[in-house]
Amino acid sequence: ASQVLQIKKQLYKDISALDSQTNLMIGATSQFALQMLSEIIPAFKSMYPNVNIEITEGNLSNITKLLLEEQLDMAVVASSRLSPFEDHHAILRREEVMVAIPADHGYCASNPGRSIPVDDFISIFSNDNFLLSKKSSSLRHLSDKLFAQYHFNPKAVCETNSVSTTQSMVSRGAGVAFIAQSCIAHEDQIHYYSLIPGIYRYNLLVWRQNWIMNPAE
Repeated sequence: ASQVLQIKKQLYKDISALDSQTNLMIGATSQFALQMLSEIIPAFKSMYPNVNIEITEGNLSNITKLLLEEQLDMAVVASSRLSPFEDHHAILRREEVMVAIPADHGYCASNPGRSIPVDDFISIFSNDNFLLSKKSSSLRHLSDKLFAQYHFNPKAVCETNSVSTTQSMVSRGAGVAFIAQSCIAHEDQIHYYSLIPGIYRYNLLVWRQNWIMNPAE
C-alpha cells in the first residue's frame, strides 16, 4: 500500500511538471558550490526552461537545518563529516585544506616549498596571530580538531566565514589562516602550504529525505 501511494505521488508530480513551472530550491555553503552551480545551471535551464531555480547561500548549520525542515530540495555543501546526512548524500570529492601564510613572512623566504609538517607548523607559528573561521564552519571544525590534538591554543585575532576578507587580511600580514583548495587566490601575496599529514573536508551533494523527484529534478 505504501509503494502504491508513492507511485501515485510520483505520477501526479510528473504530470504536474509537464505543464506548470517547477521550483527547485538549492543550498550552497562554499565557493566550490557556487562555481559548480554557475557551470551547471545554464545547461540545465536550456533543457528545462520552465524550472525556476532558487539558490540559498549560508553556513553549514543553516543549510542543514533548512534541508532537515524540507525548505530546500538539495544542497552542495562543504563538510568535515558525513553526518547528519545519512543515506541521502553523495561525495563529490575530498578537498584539501591549506595553510595560508603572508608571502613576506620570514618562514616563506627560507622555506619556499609547498608543504610543512604539522609539528613544525605548530611550533613555528605558535606566536603568530590566527584568522579563524566561525565555529559553525567545516574549516573551524577541522582547525579546532588539529589544535586540540596538539594541545595548542592559538591567538585568534578575527573570526569570519568570508574567504575574501580572510585572504585580504593574510595578504596584509594580519595573521595566518586555513583556506580550502578551491578558494586559493592572491598567490603573489599569500603562500599556501599543504600540511603533512594533510587535512581534508568533503564536498557533498545532499538532498532532503523522502524527496519524490520529477524528471527535471
